[in-house]
Amino acid sequence: MLVCHGAADPMVSMETAQEFEAALAASKVDLQPYICSGAKHGFTNPAADRAGIGGVGYNRLADERSWAAMLRFFEETLH
Repeated sequence: MLVCHGAADPMVSMETAQEFEAALAASKVDLQPYICSGAKHGFTNPAADRAGIGGVGYNRLADERSWAAMLRFFEETLH
């Protein structure tokens, strides 16, 4: 399982993300966490900034990097 998370996401704290990771590890889930530094909630949505919600925002670099991580994950798991 690939999980891409924004480190600056106030809606899902890093502590909550780490607890989620620990729960998956305890369940023997093969987890690939990908933490995007400085990325807020909704970082892959180019329209996120228009929502006008604090803690929500687009981050082009995090979007591109997480997309590349997803493509690598698909290459590994679907072949």
